Amino acid sequence: MARSTTPARTLNLKNPEVYRLAQELSEATGESMTEAVRLSLQERLDRVTSARDAEVEARIRRIHEIAEMIRARIPAGITMRDIDEQMYDDDGLPRW
Repeated sequence: MARSTTPARTLNLKNPEVYRLAQELSEATGESMTEAVRLSLQERLDRVTSARDAEVEARIRRIHEIAEMIRARIPAGITMRDIDEQMYDDDGLPRW
């Protein structure tokens, strides 16, 4: 494993329960407390990131669904340019 070029930093666990959990996990896995905490933090971060990514993807899918519903309502032969010209004046300001 490549060594990090960033200097080591310390993490002072002042909460006795956090220290106890880290120690218990370390003993159960045979990992150092540092490695047990690092892996736990990485796993949690992965879960949070994954959940956030899934939520963003769901929102994007919903936006595409709505856009498709809107496109389906536009009469044949009407372009987005036609709609823009109806909605906005030459300065790009709304006509209404």
